[in-house]
Amino acid sequence: RFTKTNLQIQTELTELLKGMTIRPWSPGDAPEIYKVLEHPNWAPWLEASAITLAARANVFPQGQLVMTDGFGKYAASLSLNQIDWDGNVSHLPTWDEVAGDPTDYSMTYKPTGNTLVLLSMNVSPSYKGLQLPSKMIDASVNIARSLGVDHLIGSFRPSGFGETKKELGHEVNFGQYCMMTQPNSTKPVDPWLRSLWWKGMEMLAVDPKAMTVVETIPAFTYYQ
Repeated sequence: RFTKTNLQIQTELTELLKGMTIRPWSPGDAPEIYKVLEHPNWAPWLEASAITLAARANVFPQGQLVMTDGFGKYAASLSLNQIDWDGNVSHLPTWDEVAGDPTDYSMTYKPTGNTLVLLSMNVSPSYKGLQLPSKMIDASVNIARSLGVDHLIGSFRPSGFGETKKELGHEVNFGQYCMMTQPNSTKPVDPWLRSLWWKGMEMLAVDPKAMTVVETIPAFTYYQ
């Protein structure tokens, strides 16, 4: 049985990342982005359709980013919107308010807005573990600088909450969990929040309406 050394693995990952390119996606990219990135990562009641993805590219081209590898295969995507926000935490909009209805930003995008919002990020299952989200966030920071906006914000979903609830007997509150830090450190316990912390993220508030979808009984039964 042959195994790779850590150095070999690291070398292969470094070579793979060298070929990665981040660019704005066009409406023509939407079907493949939906198939490779959006659909595998979201439940049917949360995913954006290919039509919606294409519409976002028409509304705010600069804010729709796709990462491809050296062979042109889709590795990750990030969707942003530009809005106005007064900087008051109590006035933070919900995800739904930023995305609008329909969720293609056509009703909410402000070309002169002072705030850039990270709304949806996907990584292909084939490229997990390569820290691609970090690179996509770096790209969003560059866009924010180029646009001259005052704020870069996002609604982020902690990745380890369910596991922590299970370990602690379901006695942990969501808000409390988000503020939990590693021993003798200010780093968040949650892996995803910790990654964002390394990028300089400041946690502002819990969105009580995040990931909440209102549906009819027939639709609910269909999803079951």
